[in-house]
Amino acid sequence: VLRKHFDKLNPDGKSQKVLVTMCGMAVDMTWLADKGMEVIGVDIALPALTKFIAQSGQDWTETTAPKLGPDAKLFTRNDGNIKLYWGDVLEFTEELEGTFDSIFDVAGIQVLDSINARLFAKKIKSLLNPGGRLLLEAGIYDTKLLDSDNFNPPLPVPPPYSVTPKDVQELFEPECSVELIDQIHFDTYFYGHEKINYNYIITKKQEQPGHSKVKVES
Repeated sequence: VLRKHFDKLNPDGKSQKVLVTMCGMAVDMTWLADKGMEVIGVDIALPALTKFIAQSGQDWTETTAPKLGPDAKLFTRNDGNIKLYWGDVLEFTEELEGTFDSIFDVAGIQVLDSINARLFAKKIKSLLNPGGRLLLEAGIYDTKLLDSDNFNPPLPVPPPYSVTPKDVQELFEPECSVELIDQIHFDTYFYGHEKINYNYIITKKQEQPGHSKVKVES
């Protein structure tokens, strides 16, 4: 997703810092750092962060991050190009790393229920600079499966939650414009059932916006 649509996330090449929300152990962070960007990741899953660090082959420094929470930690790669915060993304503020021209979220929004998804969208809007962009991936599935006796996933569902284009519009407008740029269809991705992943570019508007519609790129 990121490599395919990076030019849409950073269209003029001027963004030098990117926030990766609910980053886990995404290899995209290393790819971004290799492109010369300062990468800020945040995730509440400490095992994922420590595994990413262990597999990086780099030296890291661990410090506390009290502005994120009393138990929060910050792991900094010794070249300074990647910082990983262990804590709740909903508690992440501009006091920690300022605001951003680029934010990247791959399906992190799908682990959140509707209340926390609204809080997440509000948080993203507060962290984006005017004109800044969020590259978001969010998918949908047939929610009727959840009531079917024939649907037996190995883990309780949801999460993931099904997040429709209309949901994304309602979460981010009117402060941002929402553009649907890609969609990928999977026949059996969701525990043997159909799933569609949508990719969006969400841009924080420079001025007080009106209503806009989701656009599908041809």
